[in-house]
Amino acid sequence: MPEENSIVEIVVYRIKADAREAYVSEALERFRKLVMSFDGFIRYDVFEGCRDKNEFVDFVQWESLEQAEAAAKAVKQLQQAPEYANYLTAFEKLDIFTHVRKIRSWA
Repeated sequence: MPEENSIVEIVVYRIKADAREAYVSEALERFRKLVMSFDGFIRYDVFEGCRDKNEFVDFVQWESLEQAEAAAKAVKQLQQAPEYANYLTAFEKLDIFTHVRKIRSWA
């Protein structure tokens, strides 16, 4: 499927200050590998706030909305496993979790 028809999952969240180092060095990598294992995965980009280093934005690109939603559902269940405990407990709050489709692009 062409990338121009892909779906982008946008997640905006805040990590607890005392959990940031472990989140960035360990938990995020483990979670990235999980996400990349799902059908339809294209790309995963993580950004941190310029002024607030505990604020993060994830852009995860998927081939289709159906694959993105299936992955999100599976991740929600898998996050309960002990190996993801430090990932979940690192979160202070989740501000946005949505799927979008590009309608225009300029360069």
